[in-house]
Amino acid sequence: MLSYYEIETEIPASHQLNIPLPSEIPIGTVKITIIDEMSNPAAQQNRMAALLDNLPELQGEGLSKEMIQSFIRQERESWVD
Repeated sequence: MLSYYEIETEIPASHQLNIPLPSEIPIGTVKITIIDEMSNPAAQQNRMAALLDNLPELQGEGLSKEMIQSFIRQERESWVD
């Protein structure tokens, strides 16, 4: 029996979710909790740390300001989608 299940999803404009659950979750009453990680400062710091860890490295060359800004813009857009 599965007593804890976590899945990450996007809230659409309709504000309605349709999430298939694993068969290990028993039929019956459950509690569903929504955690908005973007309003959590610690989660925002973790996402920024992950972003910085994943900055592309150029073979021994530093990244230009424009390249870093472009990469950050792409990441921001992926968070909104």
